[in-house]
Amino acid sequence: MKGLPFPVEYSLRPLNRETTDEHFLDDFCRTQFVRRQWRDTPQGLLLVEDAYVHDWPLQRRREKARHLLEEGFVSEGLIPRGKGDSFPLRPMAWYSLRKEPIGTRLQLETLMVSAPWRGMGLGSLLISRAMEKARASGATSLYISACPAEETVAFYRAMGAVISPDPILECVSFQPKDLQMEIFLTGDSEKEDSRGR
Repeated sequence: MKGLPFPVEYSLRPLNRETTDEHFLDDFCRTQFVRRQWRDTPQGLLLVEDAYVHDWPLQRRREKARHLLEEGFVSEGLIPRGKGDSFPLRPMAWYSLRKEPIGTRLQLETLMVSAPWRGMGLGSLLISRAMEKARASGATSLYISACPAEETVAFYRAMGAVISPDPILECVSFQPKDLQMEIFLTGDSEKEDSRGR
């Protein structure tokens, strides 16, 4: 955890088959109240009114947990102190990275903070950790297929993400409404693409 200022009430723990199970998201509150979202148009990005509630039913949370416990991911979560040694771990916030890079980019598969714990800086701590792991792997950027909700995009931009100048087609086809973003790790601040995004 080199240099990461985690709050004293949490510990960072790996999330894998040795520390948790497919129920690790059962009590996780994914709920996000979206009022506006970004749309990619030929004229550039537009922020549009589009109110909805983004949530996952229990079955979807278990599918996601099973998916992330597969061998192709590295996942870590913030666990309340005192609960870090009990199986199965139940994170209040977590992220997952794909193990295999796509070219020189490492993909952030997921970063989530349970609703009661948002606004406390936990997402920033976890994305900093994901960036550290991506750098250590030799990646030049952290690639993010981001939910287009206004708050989600604002968070990633605050962390240094820009619209990807070279979107990964697999990500675009899997989530066509997502914004394809990158955080460049090389120290060279890449510019957003030519459409002024």
